[in-house]
Amino acid sequence: MMTMMHRYALVLATACCLLGASGAQAQAYPNKPIKLMVGFPPGGGTDLLARLVAQQLAPKLGQPVVVENRPGANTIIATEATAKSPADGYTLAMAATGNVANPSLYSKLPYDPYRDFTWITQLTEASLVLVAGPNVQANSMKDLIALAKARPGQISYASAGVGSSVHLAGVMLERMAGVQMLHVAYKGSGPALSDLLGGQVSMLFADIPQVMEHIKSGRLKALAVTTTRRSASLPDVPTIAEVGFPGYEVPVWYGVFGPAGMPRDVVDKLARNLKEVLELPAVKEKLSGWGVSPVGSTPAEFDAFIQAQASNWSKVIKGANIKIE
Repeated sequence: MMTMMHRYALVLATACCLLGASGAQAQAYPNKPIKLMVGFPPGGGTDLLARLVAQQLAPKLGQPVVVENRPGANTIIATEATAKSPADGYTLAMAATGNVANPSLYSKLPYDPYRDFTWITQLTEASLVLVAGPNVQANSMKDLIALAKARPGQISYASAGVGSSVHLAGVMLERMAGVQMLHVAYKGSGPALSDLLGGQVSMLFADIPQVMEHIKSGRLKALAVTTTRRSASLPDVPTIAEVGFPGYEVPVWYGVFGPAGMPRDVVDKLARNLKEVLELPAVKEKLSGWGVSPVGSTPAEFDAFIQAQASNWSKVIKGANIKIE
């Protein structure tokens, strides 16, 4: 017959085994490749940052981090796929303005914009730059506004899609400058840039790294940046606020998120490793060259940031009466 001491030893041994198994399970993440989804085609700023982060994150986690482009519907396709993926840390996605603007743009979404996700970390913050094609008869913001007033509805600006940050930047400029321009939506900033370079559209609010080489070569003219401070990578380019439109500000930011219900230890591990990636000298140098500042926020900080951004863009979108059915 089992004595009380034997029973106690058996319970203790079982508990140790369970704890050991639990610890081993936690340490096992990740034990297979991780997918990082991007809601835009290759070649845009989101894609460039995702590939840089994936390349540096893989050796830290000991598993490949594969970037998968799922463009369309202003990031809704990639976001829905993320929401419906297992919450095990093996499917992640890049977050951007579309994630916080879509709830105000669409009357119905195939996911709950707040309850269906785990916000892991904000990666970066930066400015957009307004660039014009060489065929546009404007070399400054003053020239551009004068041209837009003289030719209402004829000066076109491309965007990565209705409701994207580059579209909303144009909407804000129209409202503050009192001009009417022609918005041309594309399925991503890569195709939009191609048509700008080809002369099919006049302007584009673009991520700085996406257009830097074209600015340097003279193929595009940098007219202004969208933050309240000038970009370190384009110090001679004024802000829209300083050339006559105080209060104009459209920051561009990126982060990483996953499905709701991800294990806390996995979330914390990802946030910690992503922050370490952003602190790597090679990554900091690359980001600096792009005019991008690393952030590396905690999950709680990123969650609060998302709520604030959603509130801000809701006011802009409702004020401009922008709706997508």
